[in-house]
Amino acid sequence: FNWEYGLYSLVSVNFFFNRAGRIHKLVDIRSAWASSFPGSLWEVVLMGSCDLIWLFSLTYILICEVKEVVKVVRSSKSQWYTSLWENYMEFWNTVDWISILVAYFLVVCWFRTFLATQEVNSDFEQLARIDTTTVSHDDYTSAVEGFVEQVEVMCEAERIY
Repeated sequence: FNWEYGLYSLVSVNFFFNRAGRIHKLVDIRSAWASSFPGSLWEVVLMGSCDLIWLFSLTYILICEVKEVVKVVRSSKSQWYTSLWENYMEFWNTVDWISILVAYFLVVCWFRTFLATQEVNSDFEQLARIDTTTVSHDDYTSAVEGFVEQVEVMCEAERIY
């Protein structure tokens, strides 16, 4: 954990040995923010307000597109899939739906990252509370391994995001 930047860093060092005796190394460094809302209260309120405005605008676009689909299907005398294909499927409607799907996918990824970060933060607090003089080495090792696994999950969620 890097307190100055508020980052969890996960460093993996892998060595690969081939038959000829050459050693290949791979150093993989992944970092993730320890806080989803860093900064002062004013900055957090401003970021949260912008996020909510974006989310409400996105939901408004989704509702408008659904209303348009319902209008096209109801006004047509052919089957619903035929009317959608002939009267609704245009380039810009396709762009709208792709944009909506990608944006909601980003919202889901953000929530996954947020929840993983909260879990890592609570695990880190529990790990810091452990008194190493009273806990056995095996118990402490399993606690650290569990924490590292949670950091890996968090870094993977942030990588997808």
